[in-house]
Parts: sequence; C-alpha cells; structure tokens
Amino acid sequence: MKRIRLASLVLAASLPLSVAAGCSSSSTTPADGGTGSSSSGGSSGTPAQAGEIQVTISGEGLGLEGFDFPAAPNQEAYFIDGWEVKFDHLYVSVGDITVSEGPDQNPADQSVTGAAVASVPGPFLVDLHKTGPLPGKGEDDKAWPLAVIKNQNLAGGKAFDKATKYAFGFSSTAATASATKVGLEASDDANIAEMVSKGYNVFYFGKATFKGGTCSPAADPGLPKEVYFKFGFKTPTSYINCLNPDLGQGGGEPPPCPRSGLRQLM
Repeated sequence: MKRIRLASLVLAASLPLSVAAGCSSSSTTPADGGTGSSSSGGSSGTPAQAGEIQVTISGEGLGLEGFDFPAAPNQEAYFIDGWEVKFDHLYVSVGDITVSEGPDQNPADQSVTGAAVASVPGPFLVDLHKTGPLPGKGEDDKAWPLAVIKNQNLAGGKAFDKATKYAFGFSSTAATASATKVGLEASDDANIAEMVSKGYNVFYFGKATFKGGTCSPAADPGLPKEVYFKFGFKTPTSYINCLNPDLGQGGGEPPPCPRSGLRQLM
C-alpha cells in the first residue's frame, strides 16, 4: 500500500503555474499576439512597448527547487512521510491566451466576463524546471516570455485602455508537434515526442529520495531509498478570469486558476 501512496502523493503534488503579464525592457518574445516561433534558449520577436501586454510563464519556487525534506525555510509544501522530491523536467503545454473585458461582472461566478478583446493562439511548450530570462511572479523566480499582445486584436486593433481592468485567461491543451517551443533544446526532443504521441498536456520527470527518520506512519522497509519517476497527465483545462494577487486578489482554497497577474507596460 505504501508503494501506491507514494505514487499518489507525487501525482497530487500540483505546482503553481504562473502565467503573468509583466514589465521588461529586455524581453524578446513573439510579437503580433505571440505568433512568432522560438528556438533553443528563448523566444524570438520584439520587446513589449508602452501600452502592450507582456505574457510570461514560470514554475516558481517549487518548479525549480522541488520539495525538500526536512522543509526548507519558507517552503510552501513538503511530504510529511519523509520523501524529498526533485524535478528534472516539468513540461507543460499552454493553449490559447485571452484578454476579456469585465472581470468583475459577477462576484459569485468568476467565469462570467465581458467580450474577449484580444487573443494569442497556442499551443506553446515549456519546461518549467528551466529558468527563463525575465523576472517572474514568485520570489527569486525567473520566467519565460510567451507573447506580447500589442492591442485589442479582436476589437478592431484598438489600444488597451490603461484605466481599464481586463480579465486574463488561458488553456492547457494536449501537446502537439507544431507547438511553439519556448526555451527547449535538442535534448528535450525525445521527451516532447513522447508527450505528443501520448496526448499529455503535462509531463513530469524527477527523483524521490527518502530522507525521513522517525516519520509516522513508518516507511515501508521494502521501498527503495531512491525512486526515479515520470508522470504524464491528460488533463486539458481552461482557466477563465484568473485572480491577480497584484490587485489584492486570491487567498481562497482551492484557487480558481494558477496565480497570475495582468498589467500593461506604461
């Protein structure tokens, strides 16, 4: 039973996926709504300008550092039965990105928004265990650029209104061979090919190491001290009107979508 429990704990360990719109004067992302291609080490395109929206993605602290045992200072989560979990790869497939009007129309139903005013077609493939070139939303976090949204491309190309709050949404879809690869290298090709062939939208690789001593319940003596794992998930999801902690939102359990932020370059 402990063997099954170990697997279920790792499967249930969700990582905060941070898709955020932020500011940077040195980013290089796909321009014109994110339709550009990318190559090893980053995305191609032009930096975001004033009045445009920069979209980035990162795995935050847990995606980069994993789950220490004993828990490191300020560590958000850990496995109480003595297992340390470290990741080698955290591949995710991000689908279409949307910006809509009216994020606060119905406090009782966050999925209610106004009309979509801009979109970026996906999918994108990213390894969230790798550090990107831009500041992320978490402490000491480094993010990958996904797209620059220049204007309201679903509303006649109007400029974004700096005094208006917008709803931000995105989807997680099955990986495809034609996806824009962000920060990936030739060494990722075999893993991505497996992810595509099996229809995964999330693919985790890593190692669990038992470091407990007097844990309760006691560890199964038949388990190895080190377990290498890879888990693929077919869990396509759409996130609508994400909470923005920069505006004092969030704090509920469970969150309606991964932590995000949306702001324009001023």
